Order: sequence, then C-alpha cells, then structure tokens
Amino acid sequence: MSRPDSMFTGKNRIHFTELESTNTYALNLISKINPPEGTCITADYQTGGIGQFGRSWHSRASENLLVSYILYPHFLNVRDQFLLNMVASLAVLHTVRPMLPKAAVKWPNDIYAGSQKLAGILIQNLLRGDKISATVIGIGLNINQTAFDPLLPNPTSLCLETGHTWDRDDVLSRLSWHLENHWLALRGDRHQYLIREYHDALYLIGQWAVFHISGAGDTTARIVGVNREGRLQLEVQNGSMLSCNLGEVRFPA
Repeated sequence: MSRPDSMFTGKNRIHFTELESTNTYALNLISKINPPEGTCITADYQTGGIGQFGRSWHSRASENLLVSYILYPHFLNVRDQFLLNMVASLAVLHTVRPMLPKAAVKWPNDIYAGSQKLAGILIQNLLRGDKISATVIGIGLNINQTAFDPLLPNPTSLCLETGHTWDRDDVLSRLSWHLENHWLALRGDRHQYLIREYHDALYLIGQWAVFHISGAGDTTARIVGVNREGRLQLEVQNGSMLSCNLGEVRFPA
C-alpha cells in the first residue's frame, strides 16, 4: 500500500523527543508567530499530555503517535465548532479503518476498536468574535504499545488488535492525508457530507443499550445522532428524546 502524500497538512513538522504537551506547544507557537496551516507538532513522549476535562493522556515513549495540528478555520462560526470534532474523528477513523474495518467513533471524538479505546482527540480553539481564528487538533493514537497502566479502563492499540507492529511515520503520513481531505470538505462547505459520515461511524448508533444519564440514572436508549451543537441525541424506549452534553451521559462498560 503506497503512502499517501498530503499537500500541506503535516508538511511543516516540528518534532521533539520529549515535550510537556504537543497541544500546549502548538498554542504557544500560535501566540508568537503565524505558523503555516497544517503545521504539526509531534513528540516521542509527553510529560504532561492532556485529554478531555484536563485528564492525563498516558503513552509510552516512542510507541505511539502524539501529534497536534494547527489549522485556521476563519470561515467557521463558533456555533458550528463541533464540525471540527467531526473532521478530526473521521480523519483518525479513516487512518485506522484499513487495519481495523470495524473501528468506530465514540461520541464525541474517541476512536474505538470494539469496546476498547484506540485513540483520543483534544481540540482547543482560539476565538475572534463569533469566528474561530485558529484551532489545535491534538491526537493520541495508540500504535505499538502492548502494556498499559492497569488503572486505565479500556485501552488498546493497533498492535494489540492486529498482531503487527506499525511504522509511526507511515501512520502519521496517512493521518495527515485524511485530515487534509476532511478539512478541505469543511472548508468547501460540505457540512452535510461530514455530518452524514460522522453519524454513520458512531459507536452504538441505533443499538439499544443501557446508558447512565445524569439526573435519570441507568436508562435504556439508543443513539440517533448528534445535533448542531454537538449534543448527543438519545431515543428512550418510551419514545421520548434526550439531548446530552459531554459529561451528562456515560456509555455502557
């Protein structure tokens, strides 16, 4: 399989053997200069990697992909910022699907292989009025790590799922290509295409399962989609609908 070649995404790469956080470095870089669109920051190891809600992101040195991309969505309204989650999630999903055809997006932007977490995404936006002046898309993709902290609930890696080790630079190249394609779809106002593709890729979409809902407890429901603001839409068995923000719903274990 030939390695795809992006036009600008990942072309300007700044690499570190060790770094506190690729996202933090990228945000600091934007505050000092105007790096080219598609600039990516990579690190073999992060001493202070961060995930959603400020949680730590744990990754063994030189075994996984730790990367942050800098993009400039000047055209995007703040109210539509969840589209960036779709772009990033779909880019990672399409990167791993050739190896793991049943990989899925767990709302809002984790990538799952079965019921195990393969990748996490942290997006941090800089705003100017009602527009997004810059975004940093941080991606942690487990590639060759086979032993994880036992306190982590459900981690996995490409190596664990496939039985093969993978070249991290090759995976990065593929990720950059897929991110660029979905970014250009967003820039080309192909919102409905991204929304449809994201919905089709959702973990547990349309399946009845027991979700834990804040204020309602364990509830049998099924995912029917995500609204414009990025809230998860659940249909309860009695036909009523729930709309949940991040942190208000816990998926079945």
